[in-house]
Amino acid sequence: MSKATPRPWVVHPLELYEGYGAYAVIGNDGETVCDAQTYYPKAVKEADQRLIVRAVNAHDAMREALMAVCDPDNYKHAGEPHESVLALAAAALKLANEEE
Repeated sequence: MSKATPRPWVVHPLELYEGYGAYAVIGNDGETVCDAQTYYPKAVKEADQRLIVRAVNAHDAMREALMAVCDPDNYKHAGEPHESVLALAAAALKLANEEE
C-alpha cells in the first residue's frame, strides 16, 4: 500500500489576496500535496501542476497495463495481445490524457 496522498489529485486555484494567487494540488482526502505562489521565481507553473496531477492519477492504471503487456500468458497463439490487455492499455491511456 502506497503512503502517498490518496488519489485522484486535482489542481485548485487559491486567491491569497488581490493580485497574488496560487495553485495547490489537493489529494482525494482534501489534504494539500503541494502549492506554488505565482510570484515565487521557481514556482511550479499551473500547466506543470496539471501534468503532474495527470501523471500521478494515471500511475496505477499505467503500471497495471504495462504489467499485463509484459506477461506472455496474455498473448494468443498468433502473438496478438488478449482483448483484456488492450482494454487495460486503452483505459490507462484515457486516464493519462484526461484534463481536469
